Amino acid sequence: MAKIKNIKKIVLANSGSGADAVVTYVNEGPWSTAASVTVVELAGEFFAGEGASGNNWALDGTITDAVTTVVVTGTFGGSLPPQYEQSGYFGWSWPVMPPTDGRIMIGTEVIKYGTCTFSGNSAQDTDYTIATLTSCTRGDRGTTAAGHTDEDVVKEILIGQVSNMEYDTVEANFNVWTGTTQLYYEMAGTLGNIGAGLPPGVPAYVPRATQHLVPVSDASVTLYEVTGEQS
Repeated sequence: MAKIKNIKKIVLANSGSGADAVVTYVNEGPWSTAASVTVVELAGEFFAGEGASGNNWALDGTITDAVTTVVVTGTFGGSLPPQYEQSGYFGWSWPVMPPTDGRIMIGTEVIKYGTCTFSGNSAQDTDYTIATLTSCTRGDRGTTAAGHTDEDVVKEILIGQVSNMEYDTVEANFNVWTGTTQLYYEMAGTLGNIGAGLPPGVPAYVPRATQHLVPVSDASVTLYEVTGEQS
């Protein structure tokens, strides 16, 4: 059997822990509060530290663990000259952080922000270079609030769900498929619309589903659970 399907749960011992931590987790059953293991479950919450932050985002300035306004520098997309915005210019689309209620990660801390405001573009048709995040909740998603240093790496966090898990016995990997949603800011319309004299596009935030395949080495997995019969 090359692949074991219908996996509903895998349990991994965290760094510095061993199989005994997983045994403790199993013995405690559904009441387990063990922090020394990581449990990945089908339909469970998953977050990807990628998002729109592939453009080398960095923290602007040093912050303490209590600061609630965070400034990030990088490339955040931009705006087009008015003549293009009014014509439905084709190709205007880029991934962005949500304007409200998004999340970032600095180090091991997840920070939830209330509002994101972009600035720093030198001309109307250039990329924004500054994102100011306000009304931040520090230490979100069970992480620990901490101080961070100027130019620390910043990543956008996309919250999603685990959609499927399989064990590839040949590759010795547990393959975990997850789905998240990335927000794009784009202009509806094409060059064809312009030539046909159709109404111009309207700029809008558009959510798009994204899929992630996360391979987990079977050397890291101490326990897995399946549902149904294997064929």
